[in-house]
Amino acid sequence: MKIDTGKNEFELGYQVPEPGKYLFQVDEGIDLFVNENSGKTSLKIPTKIVEPINGDEGSVGMTVTHFAPVETTYGEKQVCSLLTITGLAPYFEDKFPNDTKFTEQKFVDTIKLKLPDKYFKGEIEVFENNKGRKNASFKSWHKAGGQKTISKAVSKESEGGEDW
Repeated sequence: MKIDTGKNEFELGYQVPEPGKYLFQVDEGIDLFVNENSGKTSLKIPTKIVEPINGDEGSVGMTVTHFAPVETTYGEKQVCSLLTITGLAPYFEDKFPNDTKFTEQKFVDTIKLKLPDKYFKGEIEVFENNKGRKNASFKSWHKAGGQKTISKAVSKESEGGEDW
């Protein structure tokens, strides 16, 4: 095998979506993520843009990955809100006792099984990280309406029919 050792850098081609409001779909690849520097554990939730609501059409298909710091109350609230707006909260309330930790493998495995392919509306902002690279981050997320009436929810929002 020949390996090109002359390059110390490689651009992966990650595209950053434009700021705005979009319809998102939760993608496969949910997992626990441990930050190498801080040692903190987050639930990594990959999503992709399905439709613009008040956003850029060119951003459709791009990904935004959210990292919920599940060892904190704030991170747990983020996961609970996502379960609520995707309609999964009753299922998780029935399946798991109140003392369940969000880092428990059984909980994570169930999220991996149930959350992908669910839709929600979200607003993203774009910022520059400490290395000077642009990143997208969720500013807010909201219920998208019935999972079978997504386009209707999007058209209502784009007409100014729903308050963000």
